[in-house]
Amino acid sequence: MRALRAGLVTAVAAAVLLAPTAASAQIDEVTFGTARLGPEGASVDVAVTIVCDVGYNIAFGDVSVAQSVGHKLSSGTGFFENEFPGVPCTGAPQLAGVVTVFNTSSLAYKQGRASLTADVSVFNPDTFELITEVAGPQSIQLSKK
Repeated sequence: MRALRAGLVTAVAAAVLLAPTAASAQIDEVTFGTARLGPEGASVDVAVTIVCDVGYNIAFGDVSVAQSVGHKLSSGTGFFENEFPGVPCTGAPQLAGVVTVFNTSSLAYKQGRASLTADVSVFNPDTFELITEVAGPQSIQLSKK
């Protein structure tokens, strides 16, 4: 009896661990375009491109940029959103949005290397499923407009 129970528990645990996850393929890729400095280094504009499965819509996302300035850190966040229910995914690379990341620290962004992280969410209007993919951190080059 004990062996049967242990075998049943093992089989159920294996089935749960081997079951595919629903969020595994809806967002295939998130990439970033050129990062352009805004006036006085108060912001950075970044284009976010996404490849997502047909049947989903690009809903919203946020981007964070951090840059080491001497021994201090300059950082900020920005976001994009598309009107509900979002922009339909084509299965090919498409612009999710151009995000203006506003600097929330006391140091201005400068030309040079920085780190970027983004969260992008897609929405399935048939099932009301919302999937979020985290991209980064990725090293980027900040440049003047």
